[in-house]
Amino acid sequence: MMNLYKEYIYMLGQAIIHFQSIERDIKYMIAGMKKGNMKDNFKEVDETIKGLGIAVRELQAIDHENSNHYLSLTQYKLLSQLARKRNYYSHESALNFLYIKDSLASLEFKKEYEKLKNDLESLSRLQREIENTRITLLIQKNKV
Repeated sequence: MMNLYKEYIYMLGQAIIHFQSIERDIKYMIAGMKKGNMKDNFKEVDETIKGLGIAVRELQAIDHENSNHYLSLTQYKLLSQLARKRNYYSHESALNFLYIKDSLASLEFKKEYEKLKNDLESLSRLQREIENTRITLLIQKNKV
């Protein structure tokens, strides 16, 4: 059981890194879509946009000002769900089993482990998509 718990902790760390990377990539995309100096734009975006949900809404608003969108509606739907997932994994997931006697042998631990494992696969895929979109956008906008 301890090996599964170590794997759970490792996957949880990976998920948090993906959440952070996605948020940072979104901020870079917002900065790249604005007119002006990229460095100044990013500083302003990073100081004023706090939180993944807010960043996603801001990106979608800017992205939909033009007819050629960088992200699909499906991607925006997934991104809007990320803030809730990040909060879940940061504040709830482990608490669903930690206070149970023999917690690592509990059904609750097994459920959380499987949920995280499944979410991590889709989160990894989405993170790569967002990273590739950020790179494409910044190259197209000549902001690299």
